[in-house]
Amino acid sequence: MAKTKKQRKPVSIASTLILCGIAALFTSIIVFAAVHILLTALIWAGATFIVAIVTISTLTLASKPDTHAPDEPRLK
Repeated sequence: MAKTKKQRKPVSIASTLILCGIAALFTSIIVFAAVHILLTALIWAGATFIVAIVTISTLTLASKPDTHAPDEPRLK
């Protein structure tokens, strides 16, 4: 039996949006608990969502998959 290389799955759009939504929800809860103004909390949630989505997308584009075979040493 031949061993196949394990391919790294790309980050899906759904997982990125869920992670950004969780960050925005957390931020809005913290801001609303601090200032008790719903509009301010929603503005902060929107800003957090946008910053998180840009950051995660940029890091996803910047990383390259590891194409090196796992059973070979990297330095020869």
